[in-house]
Amino acid sequence: LLADKYGRLHSMSQVIAPGKATSLDGKDVSSQLTARDNLFYQSSTAAKDLPKKDGVILEFPNPGKAQTAKLAIHAKNSIILDYMIGQFHESFGNVYDTFMKKQQNAPEAKMRQWALDQGIPLSLYIERNGQWEFVDYFHIAGPMKFKDDILQFPLKGNESDPLKLKLEFGNFLWEIDYAALDYSPDQLY
Repeated sequence: LLADKYGRLHSMSQVIAPGKATSLDGKDVSSQLTARDNLFYQSSTAAKDLPKKDGVILEFPNPGKAQTAKLAIHAKNSIILDYMIGQFHESFGNVYDTFMKKQQNAPEAKMRQWALDQGIPLSLYIERNGQWEFVDYFHIAGPMKFKDDILQFPLKGNESDPLKLKLEFGNFLWEIDYAALDYSPDQLY
């Protein structure tokens, strides 16, 4: 059983490992994501001009008749995220308190969108009709310990076959140790 960010419990009874997992630059990372073993995927590009976003594409068998799917992950934020946020706050110097008061009055939707644009949460996309569609996101997990998390999402029947999911994040901000899918209905007593 895992609880999602909405406080709902979900059972994982027919867990499927990804048949294929690739980084956004096309490297096979399947061995890093199929077990909770601290062999995790993290950004590693050595390009001169780093891309803003990184992530992995996961492929699973498409069952065709399932109405929902649940993606479970074992992941954490890298220490780089904490460092960058600290540096960002320090850049305000003595006007930091003024900045924070202004942020407290900012609309929640605007702040959430800013965080998503920066790649701070771990965004989940699904391929439908050949296009990536945003599904939801995993909250920040912190850099100290891997966290188990889950998101349930509807299947509409127009997903790719095999089913393709993309986990996207700001370059170097997440470390993903494990990902698995379950199409079975929740079995809660």
